[in-house]
Amino acid sequence: MLFNSVPYAVFLATVVGVYWLLAPMSQRLRRARGRVDPRLALLLIVSYGFYAAFDLRFTVLLAATTCVHFAAGQRLATSRNPEQRKLVLAAAVSFTLLMLGFFKYFDFFVGSVAAVLERFGADASPATLGLLVPWGISFYSFHALSYTIDVYRRDIDATRDFLAFAVFVAYFPQLLAGPLTRARRMLPQFQNLPIRRDGKKTQEGFELILLGLFQKVAIADALSPVTRAIFVDTTLGPAPPRNSVMLALGSVAGAAQFVLDFAGYSNIARGSSKLLGVELPYNFREPLTRSRNLQDYWRRHNMTLMAWFRDYLFRPLRRRSSGAIRASSVVIFVFFLSGLWHGANWGWVGWGLFMGLAVAAEIEVNRRRDRHRRALAINRGTRTRSPVSQAPTKRAVAVEVAAATRTSTPAPLTTRRSALLRVLAPLYCVAVLGISIVLVRAPNLESAWHFYVDILRFRWVPLDWDAVGLILYAATAVVITDRREHHLELAEGRPDPVPPSRLFLWASMILLIIIFSGTVAQPFVYFQF
Repeated sequence: MLFNSVPYAVFLATVVGVYWLLAPMSQRLRRARGRVDPRLALLLIVSYGFYAAFDLRFTVLLAATTCVHFAAGQRLATSRNPEQRKLVLAAAVSFTLLMLGFFKYFDFFVGSVAAVLERFGADASPATLGLLVPWGISFYSFHALSYTIDVYRRDIDATRDFLAFAVFVAYFPQLLAGPLTRARRMLPQFQNLPIRRDGKKTQEGFELILLGLFQKVAIADALSPVTRAIFVDTTLGPAPPRNSVMLALGSVAGAAQFVLDFAGYSNIARGSSKLLGVELPYNFREPLTRSRNLQDYWRRHNMTLMAWFRDYLFRPLRRRSSGAIRASSVVIFVFFLSGLWHGANWGWVGWGLFMGLAVAAEIEVNRRRDRHRRALAINRGTRTRSPVSQAPTKRAVAVEVAAATRTSTPAPLTTRRSALLRVLAPLYCVAVLGISIVLVRAPNLESAWHFYVDILRFRWVPLDWDAVGLILYAATAVVITDRREHHLELAEGRPDPVPPSRLFLWASMILLIIIFSGTVAQPFVYFQF
């Protein structure tokens, strides 16, 4: 039941209709303590039904994860013994990571070890299991882990409401591909579901669903002919002569396709949840058009996943040492784990290491630049003082630094330069992402290597102008949708009249969705994670 399919539209309309029909009953039962909110039970039933539509067998894993982490939270809440609390945390985390590792990484690691042994002449015959990766296992595992870790840290109180916790783990809009939410944000919403429908939230929900469908169907899926023609498997035979410019454009198109596919899912998830009166966190904030550098890009792309790694991996590891080398190593390690989390193959591992090195290098360059600027500013201020004057106070140094760093450049020139940087900075981020995405979009690492070699050869072959036109259309559509999404974000929760220009934009989006929809709904990329 894909988000971009008719069955999901029917499913969502039915759930939303029944949900609000039950609102008066919920209001009456809420006055009687100890009564279960029927809409909470409805959300749990439809969430498990939604998951069972993909594979009924894997609902057992979802239920087991829910029960283990709920029980762990209860035990952590009652125990005052530090060693016992550590043991409970270790048991819950081990259960989840072992389950995740077995289903997602067992065949990958066994196959990798066998390949290494074969390199040294051993006759390895790996006993892979051919396991299916349960849909969304990486996401609901991280949901449950965040709750248990937060309870262990005493950042939140353990909930005694099993029904609300089960909905938190299995909530259907976020179940398969996020956004990754935290219990402190979601549990209070599930325990106090709104009684009256908010017209503004409903409008925002429908527009987010429309934006998400447009990003997925009319941009990401529309770029599929370009990326299929470019990312070919060279192990099956030599690739035909390829234009270097076309390959570079294709890598950028592949990166944009990957981002927009997931951004579209996140917007549909947030819009679906808004129709139920439940707020999901932002997961994308225009990373392709508003990023200032790679660090800012990763504050805008898959925000909830990066926040998860920041809070539960980066900060605990970074806290042990304040050295620059240690910090860079932790950044690379976190991105390496992020790559491995995305996919159990060497392409994703390479992507994680490449992106970690790029971000760590950018952090180090910025740190050295800022240190040089501070030293230069202090030196300029020092020259203006008399040699026999007393040592400056901290306040004097601060005043001198502020004075030294003031620019005498005319305002119009600064404005033009800032406007240029606003254009170049996102292009730089997209270029780096395009270079890295080859590792995962190419069928294998050998094909990725040939892709890089063909780009550097600067071979000229007549351009595929249809593909170029499609890329230009996609770029224009990205700018327009990101601009509208930014305005929607600024107007969230406030009156936002609909002018004729927006009606025209919505009609154009619907038309393009119909044109590019095809006959079979294409699955979202992140469903495989």
